[in-house]
Amino acid sequence: MEEYTEWREHLKLISFPGWDDLPLIDLYMDQLVEYVNSVIKPLELPEVTSTMVNNYVKKKVLPAPIKKKYQTIHIADLLVISLMKPVFSLEEVRAAIDVITANDYPKAAYNRFVDSLLTRLQGPTEKEELAPAADDLANRLMQDAASIVYQKMESEKLLALMQAKQ
Repeated sequence: MEEYTEWREHLKLISFPGWDDLPLIDLYMDQLVEYVNSVIKPLELPEVTSTMVNNYVKKKVLPAPIKKKYQTIHIADLLVISLMKPVFSLEEVRAAIDVITANDYPKAAYNRFVDSLLTRLQGPTEKEELAPAADDLANRLMQDAASIVYQKMESEKLLALMQAKQ
């Protein structure tokens, strides 16, 4: 139980970049991959590779780069994809991004998703209640997606701890 408590405390210290914290300059592929991996590493998520990024572009999950450079929107999309890919199919991730940003600016939608994720990572434990979700369906979707990402991470950690004890 002590290891789990330490892990939960570790999650509370994790920061995740909001839109204004993302790189302002366009990035080449190797810079993009390095940046995204540096952000998701504390969450112990699978690393992103240039092959994966190329496949995402090929499958139209990630917009194509402009003159081989990736802009803020690409970085934000790739971060969300990296968080949600272990739980959802790529098509579901892209559909969720499209639906959420259809009636909102990508910056505002991304920031709300990050806020939901950080609230879940830093917030309630399993015995505490989550704050009631907003009536807005897009906000509810972001809150639920952030919760699912967290729950998958938590389940994997608990399983690893239990397996280590056996």
